Amino acid sequence: MENTIIEMLEQRGYTNIVKHENDTGELFDIECIDTNNKTVYVKYLLNRLKIPYFFKKYMEDLDNPTDIHHIIVLRKKHSNSFLKLCSPYDVEIFTQNELQVNITKHVLVPEHIRIPSQEKDKIAKLLQLYSCDTIANFPILQKKDPVCRFYGGKVGDIFKIRRVSPVTGEYVSYRHVV
Repeated sequence: MENTIIEMLEQRGYTNIVKHENDTGELFDIECIDTNNKTVYVKYLLNRLKIPYFFKKYMEDLDNPTDIHHIIVLRKKHSNSFLKLCSPYDVEIFTQNELQVNITKHVLVPEHIRIPSQEKDKIAKLLQLYSCDTIANFPILQKKDPVCRFYGGKVGDIFKIRRVSPVTGEYVSYRHVV
């Protein structure tokens, strides 16, 4: 699981990945910098009975938790009350099972390249190329799609998807995140 998380961070383009031993001594917490020079923390909350309590304590220990992107790894699915607790912060939540395997390396998953919504020039060229008025005319990719979550896709991002076929060669398509 730890290798998959590090691969996920590297594939997102994050840099300065540093592991810190956490308070349980079992796993490592990870700190890195994203493409916008924003700090990213990966926090494991696996062996906790009172996850909301430990999450609150974790946020209180930080100087300015709203300026930090958090990736929280839980043992199993989270409750709605925990989601409400996370809502004021920039938090992504993964379960341990979702990070057991790097899904982008599976033979049936085509290559995905994320084009962030900030790169307006590339998006404008795509719209002209496909004679579209808006990106809403592109096929959609759900925000909760496993590959989209793995790459940290946000609403408005566009993914370039390359499929290789022995019949057609390489086929490229684009999807926007909703």
